[in-house]
Amino acid sequence: MFSGRHDRLLATTKDGRVFIDRDGEVFSHILNFLRDKAARSQIDLLGAPEQEAIRREAHYYGLEDALFPAPRRALVLGGFDGTAELDTTKILDLPSMSFAAGPRLGSRRGMCSAAPLDPQSVLVVGGYDGTRNLDNTEIISVSTMSSSPGPSLGRRRAGCAVAVLDAGRLLVVGGFDGSARLSTTEVLDTASMKFTSGPTMESRRLGCAAAMLDTRRLLVIGGHDGSRFVDSTEILDLSTMAFAPGPRMRAGRSGCAAKMLDEGRLLVVGGRDDASWLDTTEVLDVEAMAFAPGPRMGTRRRGCCVLTIDEGRLLVIGGHDGVNCLDTTEVLDVPTMRFETGPRMGTLRDGCAVVAVSC
Repeated sequence: MFSGRHDRLLATTKDGRVFIDRDGEVFSHILNFLRDKAARSQIDLLGAPEQEAIRREAHYYGLEDALFPAPRRALVLGGFDGTAELDTTKILDLPSMSFAAGPRLGSRRGMCSAAPLDPQSVLVVGGYDGTRNLDNTEIISVSTMSSSPGPSLGRRRAGCAVAVLDAGRLLVVGGFDGSARLSTTEVLDTASMKFTSGPTMESRRLGCAAAMLDTRRLLVIGGHDGSRFVDSTEILDLSTMAFAPGPRMRAGRSGCAAKMLDEGRLLVVGGRDDASWLDTTEVLDVEAMAFAPGPRMGTRRRGCCVLTIDEGRLLVIGGHDGVNCLDTTEVLDVPTMRFETGPRMGTLRDGCAVVAVSC
């Protein structure tokens, strides 16, 4: 911090003393890391907005690279290739932006979802195996790149979404159980590795997306309610664990994906509405809670997934363009808000999931 490399970040008094006026609660995570490097694993379990606050604090102290080493790989999981649901995965090497074969899943999973369980494992949730919708999960070990059975869901769920709520909980929302679209949710306690019933949404949602807006709120986006492609969203207040209506999008979207661009903006990409498969995107201003048109992709994509590559780039992966399943990707340059062609996966994947891993 005082090496001279960070002088522009430091405020000083008239007599030249450094004045530090920062958030003590956020700094506690950094202090725990400095005391014990193993405490870094607890930061990985926090929601994206809380991690972003810690990242800003670490940047101020010159510790960002130590606490937040750039993810080096991502796992693309399952999907449908136009012929069969897939039990294969792809590993994306982020420095070279190249794909290679990854570990095989324990089940074929189209329309699955996934989230980091801890720094060393990824939870793959639900999906459709070609015969039935699934109520099981599996855990991918990042170190061994192998799969093992995970906890069972309370309902079969294909086309659900999953999000990390905090250091001890994941939430699975919506989906299709084989007979009806679902408005129910399930909470995974990562200590006991058991699912319990969560709060019920106001709408049934198949093919919805979910993203944390900040440490207190989760936004569930779009989907299909059994009658129509919905343009509505719902906000989960983590303090009450109750849903309330959120802002409406400019289009109904099922099979869309969502990712935070930065602290104040959320990007929603692709999906399908009543008329067609979509190449459009929308940007939510988190402070104003209003959607505006975003940049147009080069390809229509329903059933795509989205990954943060680094601070200035997002990657949109796979999906279906209304005619074919896709093996293509697109890179969004966040400063210019323009899409460019990304690397090809080599396998067609509609309804796949993606999770970044650091090792």
